[in-house]
Amino acid sequence: MGEVPKSQAVNRWKAWLQSDYDRVKARQSKRYSVEQLCQDWFTEMQKGYVVDGKFTATINRMKVAMESFATMYGHEEADDMTAAKVAAWMEAFILTKRKHGGKGPKTKHTANLALNYVKRAFVWGMTRKEVAQSAAGAVALIRTVRGDHLAIRRKARIKAIAWDVVEATCKKLPANVRAMVELQWWTGMRP
Repeated sequence: MGEVPKSQAVNRWKAWLQSDYDRVKARQSKRYSVEQLCQDWFTEMQKGYVVDGKFTATINRMKVAMESFATMYGHEEADDMTAAKVAAWMEAFILTKRKHGGKGPKTKHTANLALNYVKRAFVWGMTRKEVAQSAAGAVALIRTVRGDHLAIRRKARIKAIAWDVVEATCKKLPANVRAMVELQWWTGMRP
């Protein structure tokens, strides 16, 4: 490679700047809404959650989360997402009753899954250069719901089985299975 005259180097540099500017300008003029992000991500994710030609239960959870988020912020541009908006959505999502006779507020597990899906959608959009890093970063700042959150629904504690029931069952089990049951009983393990 030989040397390039200064004027040619300057012209190449200007052309590169112009093309980069045009790319940025085109991206700014193209609005990528939260609704579009939710739809695109959900469509892409569906491909990975099919077993024996049927969607898994995870798809329903994803759909509920994406629909809820798009309902609240679908009209906004994805690049304008802030941590405060996501936190407000989380509070609203937790308090929203499930469809078809739901029991009231969401559980910690359900709320945290929904938040994880929203975070994944924004990172996915960022990797495809549809969402700004600042927006994906803002979404990532939101912490998962803790067990002491006042609004979450708590499931009833699972109580231990009475020892006499365990003992009567153990008498009918093979030795190796009996040993596993007794280990779980005495250590408080869950199967």
